[in-house]
Amino acid sequence: MPGLEHGSYAQYVVMQESQLAMRPTSIDALSAAAVPLAGLTAWQGLFTHGGVETGQRVLIHGGAGGVGHFAIQFAKAKGAYVITTVSTDHVAFARELGADEVIDYKTHAFETETATSTWCSILSAATRR
Repeated sequence: MPGLEHGSYAQYVVMQESQLAMRPTSIDALSAAAVPLAGLTAWQGLFTHGGVETGQRVLIHGGAGGVGHFAIQFAKAKGAYVITTVSTDHVAFARELGADEVIDYKTHAFETETATSTWCSILSAATRR
């Protein structure tokens, strides 16, 4: 949030109306609260720190997760070629998000699938469970 770069422990804050957005009624409050963190993490990883540009190749690990699913969409919107790793259950979801190539890490090792690729950026949004 603008003006809160270092966070806050306050229960209430004063904000300009232009700095706020209404929560869609189709999303519960808890889910809506997670969107800014996951979305901003993906944005910063790709553009602020990764410098992703149109036409570049991006490998996104964990493309079906909270950060990864935003990263796929942001990178595609920028015009990047997106390859992502997901588990078997999430292959169709990653394709729906627009990934150009989807690697099921349970059945294929991404290292072999992408051994001849040249990457401009790699974003690891994956976690271990």
